[in-house]
Amino acid sequence: PQIITTTEVGYKKNINDKTIIQTAVYHNKIKNINYQSATGKQSIIDGDICEERQLDSSGEGRTIGWEIGINHKFDDKFSAFANAVIQNPIMTKAAKASEEDKVVRMTPKRILNIGIDYSDKKLNAELVGNYYSKKYGKADNSDTITGVPGAYDPVFIMNFTTRYSFDEKHSLRFDLNNLLDREYYNYGLGQGRNFLLTYSYNF
Repeated sequence: PQIITTTEVGYKKNINDKTIIQTAVYHNKIKNINYQSATGKQSIIDGDICEERQLDSSGEGRTIGWEIGINHKFDDKFSAFANAVIQNPIMTKAAKASEEDKVVRMTPKRILNIGIDYSDKKLNAELVGNYYSKKYGKADNSDTITGVPGAYDPVFIMNFTTRYSFDEKHSLRFDLNNLLDREYYNYGLGQGRNFLLTYSYNF
């Protein structure tokens, strides 16, 4: 199993009765990282030349990061939040020398979350935006191209969720995902704007 040892130092401050800020710096030491490593072999599948890769769990890495966030209540119904992360996840040990000192695969270096919430006795609603920088699928970080199948693109996605409770038993929920209809690849093409309407009944 993957083992992560974390050391973190943080600070939290109530600016007033409505606003809270918090920040932290952290260091993660990671053992048994699961990552895909190239075997150096190729095979032909349906006429296409494919590079053979194998799953390796012997990798080690470390992450040094900083995060900061703010929460603010406008009144008893409206609130907002924002938090950001800047980190440097690096492979310190890998199967090949060319894969060392590279960014840990599937780990973004920058993350941003922002949102606004509304809540009363019957209605809850949330508008959230999430950003993450480019991720690498290959241990040697050679997959630098974006906007193509197999890539892990940087993207900012906004989602809207609302839920209305008619009473203790009946409720209706509406989810609108990828509100801005961003086109991006997360290996495969990410879902465009889509919605889901859900009715719930509690016995």
